[in-house]
Amino acid sequence: MLFLSTKMVNRHKYIETAALFSLYGLVISALFSIVLVEIFAGLLFLLWGLHLITVEDGWVKRSLITWVLLVFVGLRLLSIPFSVNIGASLKVFEKLPLLLLFFPIYSLFERKRLLQAAIIFAIAAAVAALLGGARVALFGLDRARTTYGGYTGLSLQLVIATSLALGIAFIDKSRRWILLLLPILIFGLTATFARTQWVSATIALIFIVATVKPKYLHYLLAGIAVLASIAPESVFVRFLETFRYGWDSSRLHIWSGGFRLLENLPFMGYGPYTFGYIFPDDIWNLVIDKKVWNYHNDFLQILLESGAMAMILLAALWGMIFRVAVRATRDADIFKISVSGAFIGLFLSSIFNGVILDPMVMPIFAFLLAILRDDKFPELCDGDRVLLVRTDRLGDVILTTPMARVLREKFPGVKVDMMTKGYCADIASMHPDIDRVFAFDSIFSTSQSIHDSDYAAAVLVHPDLKAALALAFSRIPLRIGTGFRLWSPFLLTCRILRHRRTDRHEMRLNLDLLKPFDIDPDMEIAPRLELEENSRDDAEQLLAENGYSGGTLVVFHPGSGGSTLKCPPEIFGKAAKLLIERDVEIAVTGSGSDKHETATFLSTAGNAVIVLSEKTDIILLAGVLDRADVVIASGTGPLHLAAALGTPVGGVYPPSKTSGPVRWGPLGSKSIIIRPNLEECERCRGKSCPHYNCMELIEPDKIVEAVLKLINARA
Repeated sequence: MLFLSTKMVNRHKYIETAALFSLYGLVISALFSIVLVEIFAGLLFLLWGLHLITVEDGWVKRSLITWVLLVFVGLRLLSIPFSVNIGASLKVFEKLPLLLLFFPIYSLFERKRLLQAAIIFAIAAAVAALLGGARVALFGLDRARTTYGGYTGLSLQLVIATSLALGIAFIDKSRRWILLLLPILIFGLTATFARTQWVSATIALIFIVATVKPKYLHYLLAGIAVLASIAPESVFVRFLETFRYGWDSSRLHIWSGGFRLLENLPFMGYGPYTFGYIFPDDIWNLVIDKKVWNYHNDFLQILLESGAMAMILLAALWGMIFRVAVRATRDADIFKISVSGAFIGLFLSSIFNGVILDPMVMPIFAFLLAILRDDKFPELCDGDRVLLVRTDRLGDVILTTPMARVLREKFPGVKVDMMTKGYCADIASMHPDIDRVFAFDSIFSTSQSIHDSDYAAAVLVHPDLKAALALAFSRIPLRIGTGFRLWSPFLLTCRILRHRRTDRHEMRLNLDLLKPFDIDPDMEIAPRLELEENSRDDAEQLLAENGYSGGTLVVFHPGSGGSTLKCPPEIFGKAAKLLIERDVEIAVTGSGSDKHETATFLSTAGNAVIVLSEKTDIILLAGVLDRADVVIASGTGPLHLAAALGTPVGGVYPPSKTSGPVRWGPLGSKSIIIRPNLEECERCRGKSCPHYNCMELIEPDKIVEAVLKLINARA
C-alpha cells in the first residue's frame, strides 16, 4: 500500500480529490449502471498512473495477495490463445480490469477514505434494495433486480452491504444511524429470492456479531426468527426448495455437465467465457433456466476455463483473505471484521452461484480486498538484525552510516550490519553503531551468507540489481529500497516512492528509506566515525617518515575517481604553494588511479610537499585525514571521510545541482564550500555547455582564504 506524506504539492491534492470522487462514484454506480462503473474504473486507473508518475513522497509495502491476484489474472489472459473460441474469450478484457481495481484502490486510499466509501456503498445499496423490493411488492415482478442486471448481482451486493452496515455501526456511536439501513437491505435481499445469499448473509451477520459483540448474538438470532415469522408464504416456499434438491435441479445439472467436461480438460482450460460453446447439449436440455451463462461455482468455472493452476491460485487467494480475516479478529479490528463477514458471505455464494467473474461484483470485491490489506509495518524486536546495503563509492557509504545510528536509537535492542564494496568495508566498520561489515562477493555466495545471518530486514540504499538479487535469494522477509526501478516490485517487499531530488542531501535521501519505521529523516544527525588509537599512531609515523615536522598540516586530495567534475590539480597546486609560503605544511594523498592529478599538483606546488600518494591503505588514509588540521578536496570520498572524523574540510564543487553541495556537501559545522563564481545550473551538460571549463575559474586565493578561516576557527 501507499502512504502519502502530508506535505503534498497541489497537483497531488487534485489527484487525490479526483480519485476520491471516482471511488465514491464507483461504489454507487456498481448498483445502478455498468457503464458508469467502467467510466469510474477508467478514471481510477488514469489517476493512479498520474499519481505514480508525480508522487514525491510515499512507500508501498508488497502484499502476497497482490502477486497471487496478478498471476491469477495473468493465467486468465494466457488461456485466451488456447481457447476453443477466442472471440468469446476476448470478453475477458472487458471484465478483468474491474478485478484489477484492487491496485489503484489499494494504492491511492487510506483507511479513513475507504470507510467513507463503505458508508456510501451501504446507503446506495439501501436505495437499490428499496427500488428492487418495491418493484416486487408493487408491480408484481418475480424477483428484485438491479436497474441493469439480474437478481444474483443485487443479492450479492446486498450481502456485502449488510455486513458493512453492521460493522460500521459497531465502530463508533456516531454511526449507529446506519443500523436503520439494515431492515431495508434485508427487505431487498429477501425480494431477490436468492436462497444462497439469504444463508450467506445470515452466516456473515452471525460471524460479525459473535466476533465483535457476542452479548448481542441472542438479539440477532431473535431478529432472524421474527423476520422468518413475518415473511410471506412465497419466501417460505422458496426457502424450502433448498432442501428438496434432486437430480432435476438446474444447478446440479450444470455441475454434472461441468464435471463431464473435466474428462478431456486441456492444460490451460477451454478458455474464458466459453460455457455456451462447450456445455454438453444433452445436459443443457435438462436445465430449466436457459439464461444461465456460467457453472454456478467459481472453482469449477476457473478450472474449466483457465486450467488447474488458475484454480489453485483462486483457492490461494481465498486462503489469504481468510488468513487476514483471522488476524483482524485477533486484533479486534471491527472494520476489517465486517469486511471479513462480507467475504464469508461471498465465499459461500461463490460455491453455489459464482462471484469472482460477475461484473457487478468484481469492483466491490476489489474494493473489499483493498480494505482488507495488511497495512501494518512490522516492528523490529530486540535481537533482530538489520542489514544496510551500499555497494558503490566510499563517500556514499559514509553518508549511509547515519542510518545505523537512527535505527539503534529507535530500536535499542537491534543489531545493524552493513554490506559494501570490499575497499569500503574497513571504513564502515569504524562506525560505532554498526556491528559487522562484509563485502559483496557474487550473488549466490552473498545470498547464502546473508541467509545464514537470519536478518529481519534489509535496506538496499543504492539500487543495485546484483545486490537486490542477493537479498531476494536470501529470503529476508522485509527488503526496503527505492521504488523506481523496473525490478523493484519483484525483488523488494517495501518500495519507497521518492525521487532522489537535487534539492535534498544524499544522507537525507538515505534516511527516507527508513520512513516505514516511523523515523524522521530530517532529524539532526551527521556521519561520525571513530578511529582506533593505533591507526592514529601509524599515521603519525607515516607523516614523520615523509618529512612532517609537526606544524599546521593541510592535506590536499586532488583526485576524484571520476565521481564528480573535479577541480584542476594545478589550481590545488597553486593554492598549496601559497600556503607553503605562509609556513603551512602540505601533504598530498591519492590512489594509483590519481597518478596524473598527483603529478600535476606536485609540479605546481613545488618540492616542499609531503607526498603520501599510493602509500596508504584506506585505514591509514583515515589516520592521516584525522591528523590534518584542514583537508581540501573535491566532493569525493576522502572529503566525506575527513568530515566524518571531525576534521575541518574545504569542499570544492561545480555549479551544477546534481553534483553540488546541497546534494553532496560535507556535513558538519567545520566545513566551507568553494565554487566557481557562476550561476547554478541544473546538471552538467558536458562539452556542450559554454562553461564546461567552470572548475578552471576557481581562484587559488579563494582556496587559501577558506583554509585560513578553518585554521583560525580551529585555533
